[in-house]
Amino acid sequence: MKETKKLMGIIIMLILMTIFIACGQPKLKGKVTIDGEPMLGNTLRLNTSSLSGEGYFSYQWMRNGNVIDDETYVDYKLENIDKNAVITVTVSRSDRKGSVTSSPVTAYGYAIGDTGPGGGIIFYRNTDGFIMTDTGEKAYYLEAAAINQGQLKWASPLFIPREYGGLGNWVDIMGTYKDINNSSIGSGRKNTALILAIDANAPAALACKNYNGGGKTDWFLPSIDELDKLDLYESKNNSGISTGWFWSSTTQQYEDSPESQAAQAWSIYFDSLTGDGHTRIKNNNNNVRAVRAF
Repeated sequence: MKETKKLMGIIIMLILMTIFIACGQPKLKGKVTIDGEPMLGNTLRLNTSSLSGEGYFSYQWMRNGNVIDDETYVDYKLENIDKNAVITVTVSRSDRKGSVTSSPVTAYGYAIGDTGPGGGIIFYRNTDGFIMTDTGEKAYYLEAAAINQGQLKWASPLFIPREYGGLGNWVDIMGTYKDINNSSIGSGRKNTALILAIDANAPAALACKNYNGGGKTDWFLPSIDELDKLDLYESKNNSGISTGWFWSSTTQQYEDSPESQAAQAWSIYFDSLTGDGHTRIKNNNNNVRAVRAF
């Protein structure tokens, strides 16, 4: 009997101590903010610097008010599933009672494979952005036209020698050579303008410039690096882009052979695997697919 009373006393004491500790803890106060641009692919990070207390934190990220499984860390990378979702995070602290929930942010942007503003396919996304070499503006996405613009020559007849079926001579398009400035992501639009400034009827470049899918008028012939990203997307997703050679707006520089330099442009063979880039004579009929950046 004595042992039972002693045990009951201990239990009651523990209960009272628990209640005392719970009631004695001050309430968690302050604000939780979410830092970072809420664009798909970006990583958001909590700012808890204004919260009271010194204990360790616990976090729970939420999507549209529902718990996101296993997302209990200080940062969270926005995935495709988060598109247009309201994201919040609830924070508690070991030496404080209660919790604080952040102000909501709404995730936005396009996922790879989405239909873009021009009615085409979003095939490349860079959350840090890339620089367009013609204007210096920053873009985040590359969108490919919904359809091919045909099988076309790179140069018009006036810029193809007679022995190759043309009426003139090869002409070098300076500023489109394959290097870090003219083949990189963001350079295709400038290359296209340079091509048409010399050869106003260049079939591949002109078809891209004249394309107006989705009412957009900023389509261009992609640079070799931009075309490579489209090939990579197609090899992973089998989206229905036709197989075969595709033109880029990038040319090759042969310092020891000006004629060969003027005669060739870079292209990629699309198939189920990622293709290697090769130069081809500009009188070849290659596939053409316009792209745009935004």
